[in-house]
Amino acid sequence: MNEDLNTPLSEDEMQTLDMFLANLDGEVPSFEALDGLFCALRCAPTLVPPSGYLPVILGEDGGFEDEDQARTMLMFITRHWNTVSDGLREAMETETLYLPALLVDEEGQAAGNDWAEGFLLGVSMTEDDWDDFIDDEDLGELLVPMMVLAHEDNPDPEFKSPEITDENRESLLNMMFNSLILIFAHFEERRT
Repeated sequence: MNEDLNTPLSEDEMQTLDMFLANLDGEVPSFEALDGLFCALRCAPTLVPPSGYLPVILGEDGGFEDEDQARTMLMFITRHWNTVSDGLREAMETETLYLPALLVDEEGQAAGNDWAEGFLLGVSMTEDDWDDFIDDEDLGELLVPMMVLAHEDNPDPEFKSPEITDENRESLLNMMFNSLILIFAHFEERRT
């Protein structure tokens, strides 16, 4: 196991963390949702420390079977936080896209719902940072793909998104990728 906290997780490590998250009672049910949460938290000017986001991820019971699992999962979470931080910064500086960690189905298609829900959870954790952003019509539109994907399966018909075709989903995902780096760049001056 790689203990360098700046090394991105391997695919096996991502799957291990994904299975761990799926068995918790926290608000982050998957690795995809964790990536979305971390992207929003890294975009916001207010730095949320691990003591702020770990309870949201781990839930009430903490979810660890033993000290070894706790050490491993916390290391995986920290490494992914660092990967997101470095990835967003590099994407902004090189004017490229940061590609979120999206789960794919048997046909290799990504839905993006968990990522969008994780992102909006991160926005809600730093909501004061986002007030002016959301109130600005042009900037607020950058959150539209996240909102549509996050509410696709909402049980309340009032909030449920219209049906999303495969073509529309691909377009929404591309919009989400573009929005993410624009949001990160928008907050850059306030972050530093």
